[in-house]
Amino acid sequence: MSAPAGDLTVVAFQVGPGRYALPVEVCRGVVAPSGVVPLPSQGPWVLGLKELQGRSVPVISLRAWLGLGPSEARERWLLAALGSLVVLLVADHVLGVFSLQNKDLRPPMEAPPGLLPAVTGRVFRHGEGLLVELRPEALARALGLQGEAG
Repeated sequence: MSAPAGDLTVVAFQVGPGRYALPVEVCRGVVAPSGVVPLPSQGPWVLGLKELQGRSVPVISLRAWLGLGPSEARERWLLAALGSLVVLLVADHVLGVFSLQNKDLRPPMEAPPGLLPAVTGRVFRHGEGLLVELRPEALARALGLQGEAG
């Protein structure tokens, strides 16, 4: 049985005080943090490469990308396909899989020009806070990632 038109099934995760979501279709699993090979001359959010299932997968710190400092949280890595590129996104917590409904939509976020609008999709009321949908291909572009890993 498919979700009603406009509804969205997501994997939700937390980075700092923010809660974000990616469509469940792009998420491939949650990986425990382990050995990363650092890369020279990459953005500060590119932690390096991790070998996973026979592929070299970029490890991306969403905290660094968002300009947040280090965390005491026990981070988790979310394996996701951002367009044609498979990456590991470092999040503070993976909150779970949720079905979001149109009735929970909030008005679009108003943000100063240039403040992440290209990567954000809809904003949903979820629990006692907001959950911001991230658009996978726009996120890959914003992170400066191109091509295929592996």
